[in-house]
Amino acid sequence: MDPAPARYIEPFAGGAAIALGLLHSDAVPEAVIGDADPAVAAFWRAALEHPEELADAVCSCDVTLDTWHEQFHLLETADPADVVALGFAAFFLNRTNRSGILRARPIGGLNQDGPYPLDCRFNRADLIRRLELVAQLSKRITLHAGDAIDLLEQRCASDSHEAFVYADPPYLTKSTDLYLDAMSYSKHQLLAEKLNSGYQRWIVSYDCDPRVADDLYCNNNILQFGLRHSAARPHRGHELMAMSTAITMKDETRLLHRAIWHRRVTPLPTAMA
Repeated sequence: MDPAPARYIEPFAGGAAIALGLLHSDAVPEAVIGDADPAVAAFWRAALEHPEELADAVCSCDVTLDTWHEQFHLLETADPADVVALGFAAFFLNRTNRSGILRARPIGGLNQDGPYPLDCRFNRADLIRRLELVAQLSKRITLHAGDAIDLLEQRCASDSHEAFVYADPPYLTKSTDLYLDAMSYSKHQLLAEKLNSGYQRWIVSYDCDPRVADDLYCNNNILQFGLRHSAARPHRGHELMAMSTAITMKDETRLLHRAIWHRRVTPLPTAMA
């Protein structure tokens, strides 16, 4: 992408795999990530500002159903200001729940009679390594804990021409199965308006809903691609990618593929919710 973006903005960060991949490969000098879920935002605040405390919690916890129940309770009751406690709850549940969905049920079920045990995705050494990589990138990451539209509005004046935005909003269909708060259609329209009017270079990904091409991004280039899903049941589906007219398919391929190759950096799956 020419010129290279001065910063990368990901308003629906979740696991922030693309942001971390681009930073790790030095494709962008800095990133702004945001998430409206207080628990996800608390995880990122803890990972960026209190990495040693978060790593200690990962090292010392027992990966048992008792711990799962405790962290599931904390997810809804912890003080949002206690970012280490709430952030660890989000992290623990992400690694021990089905498909990494925070408010889902544990891997193996509540009776642990499933084919996989609760701790099958809780590799402490690997998780600590990933958290250390995030800490190393922390000075290049700015966190926005709140609404995605608010983030885009706040950054618009300074970043409209220099930044590259990648938005991965909740699906138009079945989003309540994956996200804490499903976006209303009017908010999806507001997102499209904000991207088209406020930023020169952006990409947004969606499920294959006809409203993407017929209404939301009817004046933009749209690419359909295959993607393997793991939430609910593993399957290969299709998604859409709309992009600003300032971005070519070559730009999109080079930048995003470079990030995808480095997704191992993120401590969380990209579908964190």
